[in-house]
Amino acid sequence: MNKRQTTPKKIVDANGRETTVHVAIEGRQSEVVRSIPRPSHSPAMASGDSASTRAIRKLSLKEMDGSLLALAIQAEFPQSERVREALESAAYLHRNATRQNRANLPRDTYITHPLRNALRLIRLGCKDEDVVIACILHDTVEDEPLEMIRLEIEDFDPEGYSEEELQHLAAEVFIEPRFGGRVMDLVMAVTNPPMDEETKRTMPKAEKQD
Repeated sequence: MNKRQTTPKKIVDANGRETTVHVAIEGRQSEVVRSIPRPSHSPAMASGDSASTRAIRKLSLKEMDGSLLALAIQAEFPQSERVREALESAAYLHRNATRQNRANLPRDTYITHPLRNALRLIRLGCKDEDVVIACILHDTVEDEPLEMIRLEIEDFDPEGYSEEELQHLAAEVFIEPRFGGRVMDLVMAVTNPPMDEETKRTMPKAEKQD
């Protein structure tokens, strides 16, 4: 039995990828019997980023929900366990909170606020991991100090503590051991002290805006 004779032929597709095909010649007819694709060596592929990561980087901040914002932040610090834990902590602590959007848009999950600001810093060129982590966590001490403490001390009784003392304790037992003193100091620097009841009653309620 005679084997079919083949001849190799190189084909370049629209994306510049080169493929070698082996064509069998039988009379006037030809048949492709095997193709061997060669991997692309484009800069995007060489960087190791997935197609979805590259697509996410092109989205505007307002197009991104909490999950996309978290993925975009983590993609910029892929080896950082501290950034991953900061994202987890903020998402958990803000899980029940929502915030008012501009105009007549519906309320949004609160986590989008700190994550959007953190990603904005990154896109403006910030590579300081401590600063990004502090931005992710910047409202946790102000809004959820008791829950932060109870993640570390399950049976903690807040009786006898002022709100300001709870804020400082939350920073000391939750943030400093996980993320370091510099992150704790940055978070506390942007934490509003508690207002007394009279101030709360008379002061117009302001919504935090991005």
